[in-house]
Amino acid sequence: MQSKESGSAANAEAIGTSIWNVLPHLNGGASAAAGSEAVAAVAGSRRQSPPESNTGGKMTRALVVGLDWLSFGGASARRGEVLAVAEGYWGEPELLERGGNFYQRQHRWACGAVLFFSDGREDCLLVCSGSVVEALPPEDQLRLLRQMHGLGFHCTRVDCKADDFARVVPLELVHAAAEAGNFVHFRRTEARRPSKFVGGAMELLGDSRLFGRRGGDGSGAFVRVYDKLLESKGEIDCIRWEVEFCSDRARLIGRMLADCDDVAALEKTIGELIGGHIDFRERGDERHVDRRVRLAWWATFLEELGCARIALVRVKSSLQSGATSFARQYRKTLAQIRVVCERTGVDFFWHLRELVLQSCSELDPRKIDARDVTLNLTEAFNLSRGPRSFVPPRM
Repeated sequence: MQSKESGSAANAEAIGTSIWNVLPHLNGGASAAAGSEAVAAVAGSRRQSPPESNTGGKMTRALVVGLDWLSFGGASARRGEVLAVAEGYWGEPELLERGGNFYQRQHRWACGAVLFFSDGREDCLLVCSGSVVEALPPEDQLRLLRQMHGLGFHCTRVDCKADDFARVVPLELVHAAAEAGNFVHFRRTEARRPSKFVGGAMELLGDSRLFGRRGGDGSGAFVRVYDKLLESKGEIDCIRWEVEFCSDRARLIGRMLADCDDVAALEKTIGELIGGHIDFRERGDERHVDRRVRLAWWATFLEELGCARIALVRVKSSLQSGATSFARQYRKTLAQIRVVCERTGVDFFWHLRELVLQSCSELDPRKIDARDVTLNLTEAFNLSRGPRSFVPPRM
């Protein structure tokens, strides 16, 4: 089995806790997959630079890679510097007294870029949606990444895309592989095909295949493969491969992209990240993933796309991390239970206290780590304000 190394030593050092595990371009064998001959016939086309804009008519280039979403988080004390950077691309924004994304206020540009912030809050968030990022030439995308990281900001979300205008891999092959379980790196997959009746006949509005979960509920990588012609209502004729990175993966990948030497290196890295975060192999009886036979159509497509995967180094979670996860996952459930208790006259906090005391008697003292003495519940539960009075929701 052959492998190649992606990224320079400087890049690897920059992302610190990440490890580049570069998967092979081709497996030694090839499985019999429907449509592989058609794939091989068009595989000779090479990746070209993305255009300045992906709007305003159909496009015909074979395989175009690029960025589709960028969000940056950082210190609110540097908000003025972020505004200066953003104004260099989009002009002067409008200050709005309404917020979003759990912030109270925002600076909004006509193009759709938004800088969220709150008075007294230490962080702020710059969100550049897909249309905003696509309107920037790739040179400006790379420059924006470098400027924001230079201000001490980090990526909270990065979307990478590869548009297959030649439809080298028909979406039917992806659906078939997913239904057969011939994919790795994810446990969850879902097909979405919304439709409606038009003129007495059913019209397909979209066709997509999803792998993984979005946001904090997932692994930090979420893959979408969909028919862009349907999604764009006839404007862009391609199959789009898109990977949404968030959380720690977004932070590491954003740093890696910002460290690219030029646009060619940026495009190469984007393509490899897409190809490395989903893999299609025969399920079979082989438990070792790397020994499974890669599907022929995917092996051929990887010759164009490249293949590299970031693996996060996992460390034992501290109690602080556990408390943060607990608050994020169960706070709404606890709130619902309390509302019901208030309506039925049940003492919610007595029951909660008894549950905790019972659990204390079952706790193994060896499970308590030395780091746990630094537990900060105010930070873990994100309690930025003091105690709140109970206000039951309206029915």
